[in-house]
Amino acid sequence: DDKPFLIKNISKIDFHFINYYDQLNRFRTVNFNPLLSQGISNFIEFTDDSNHVHKIYFQLHSKDQHIVLFPFITEMIKIKKISFLRGTELLGIDDYDKIQEFKRQIKL
Repeated sequence: DDKPFLIKNISKIDFHFINYYDQLNRFRTVNFNPLLSQGISNFIEFTDDSNHVHKIYFQLHSKDQHIVLFPFITEMIKIKKISFLRGTELLGIDDYDKIQEFKRQIKL
């Protein structure tokens, strides 16, 4: 609704990367779901200072497009709007050495 939200007034932020454009749907059943995804099931969810939860959907055009959010997610970890563990999960950092390097990068 063209309403801006200030990060300082948000208590929690989370992303859900569900699908991307042209992704092959795994379930082939007799229904009206298309075989290829439109990539529109992804969303950001956040809680504002009135304790109201907002969910905003967006489209991903490729499997790894969410990586463009790396700087934003990193910043949200630093200011404790996203937990470190959730941040590494969102960014696909699952190797122990890479997790330690990421921790050093953001100075946790």
